[in-house]
Amino acid sequence: MMDKLLKIATVTSAHGIGGEVRLKVFLEDDSLFGSLSPFLDVNGDDLGDVSIRGQSKGQFIARFFQCTSRNDAETMKGLNLYIPRKRLPDIADKDEYYYSDLVGLEVQEDSVTVGHIQSVRDHGAGDLIEIKFSEGKTDYFTFSSANFPLVDVREGYVVFVRPTEIISQDSDGQVH
Repeated sequence: MMDKLLKIATVTSAHGIGGEVRLKVFLEDDSLFGSLSPFLDVNGDDLGDVSIRGQSKGQFIARFFQCTSRNDAETMKGLNLYIPRKRLPDIADKDEYYYSDLVGLEVQEDSVTVGHIQSVRDHGAGDLIEIKFSEGKTDYFTFSSANFPLVDVREGYVVFVRPTEIISQDSDGQVH
């Protein structure tokens, strides 16, 4: 069985004319980025040598061995870089976790399992938890201590408190 892959960066654009690219890195401590290579694509295939050339405007400047021109670099835009989950250091503190470890956890509401976490998304305005409810419906909720007051990765569940504006919606999504 292949280890779970974690997306840690995305190529956002070409940089200059020599084949370099800009990388948006999704690590809390981006100084670890260079030490996590080799990087893989979504299929788990090795992306080859990637050298970090520096940083600019909050992004890494990097060169892939196969990029020798701006045209080559432009074809890389949107490429996601992955690493196996096992390459990340273990976390000793029970109150800390990697977002990827939340995927698949049971979602409990009033001590009853109501679904599972499908994904954790960061769209820039705050993290969203995607819950697939037992009846099949999927919905997103802000990942906050108000909505998720308890996260227990070791026991495999989160406690979910449905926001009041959601409680007052009918099945068509109309708020009353």
